[in-house]
Parts: sequence; structure tokens; C-alpha cells
Amino acid sequence: MTYVPQVRECWREFCRVVAPGGVIVVTQREDHWVGRGCNRVVDELAAAGVWEPLLVSGVEPYLPDGPEDLAALGVHYLVARVLTT
Repeated sequence: MTYVPQVRECWREFCRVVAPGGVIVVTQREDHWVGRGCNRVVDELAAAGVWEPLLVSGVEPYLPDGPEDLAALGVHYLVARVLTT
């Protein structure tokens, strides 16, 4: 999700193409998670009955063995079950 700034639209599209009961798994770098309002989008889609969040992780290592400029970044994991299309 790092290269997709339209989080809400993208996650809604995932829900549209995944059958009800299917699971969506995405990652988002922590700097984009906050800047793109990902927590808000997770909650909005849940409140709208589009999906049920199963896991929204805290900050985890992004690329711990990667280049130094990326090793310091963290990532959030999101797992959600699609409720409607």
C-alpha cells in the first residue's frame, strides 16, 4: 500500500472484488498509516458493514535487513473479513 495514496478507495475496491467471507491482508508503512488516516478508514469501513477487522497490528519491522534508510521504518498489518461487496 506504500505506493497507493487513495487508501479508502483501494480498500473499498478490495472489498468489492473479494467474496463475502473472504479475507483481505495488507501492509502499510507507519509513516503512511498515520498520514493517510488508515485507522479512520478501518473504522469507517467497519461501521458501514463493509468488513470486520480481524487484526490491526502495532508497528512491526518493515525491512529489518534492508537498506539503512528503510530499516528504521515500521509497518502495520491489517487483516479484515469482507462482509458485503
